Amino acid sequence: MLDKASVVGRVNDLEQYLLKLMPVKASACAASTRIAGEAELWHRRFNHLGLENIKRAATMVDGMPSTVADAKRVIGTVCVPCVDGKMVQSPSPRSSKATTKCELVHIDTGGPRTESLGGSLYLMTALEDSTGFITATPIKTNGIAPEVLKTHIKQLETLTGVKVKRVCHDGAKEYVTNDLKAWYED
Repeated sequence: MLDKASVVGRVNDLEQYLLKLMPVKASACAASTRIAGEAELWHRRFNHLGLENIKRAATMVDGMPSTVADAKRVIGTVCVPCVDGKMVQSPSPRSSKATTKCELVHIDTGGPRTESLGGSLYLMTALEDSTGFITATPIKTNGIAPEVLKTHIKQLETLTGVKVKRVCHDGAKEYVTNDLKAWYED
């Protein structure tokens, strides 16, 4: 399995971390689309318009086959350009390194990916900056990311005996909820 893994980023000059471990067959599957049949072609033609809007367009556009209006999603596959387009921003280079434990924790959520055996489509990672300690948790939806984040932070504080001072994220909507803003203040 490790021979088919890909290193996606660096923690520092000495250590590397893996974000994606996927057999080649699953990787090919992940590159396919989530919309079945002829609707997939129209999804691309309309610049990756969402399924519900493609169905709506099928009733309004002359020349679109009526089968497009009945299109279904293909479970376990993703449209890679759609996933790439939903990324909030590119990772930023590390400008400084925290020197004390739990001074800075970087968090991120990746996905959707090919569905895991447990039904998870996303992966949440947390990196403690001073030690390079990384945790990765498969999650089923982005909606549970705030609760998983809180659990990650509490576990890290329990392991180190030190309270986390700062959390760094990419500004994605799952990390900027009012509930989390209040939790960050505590």
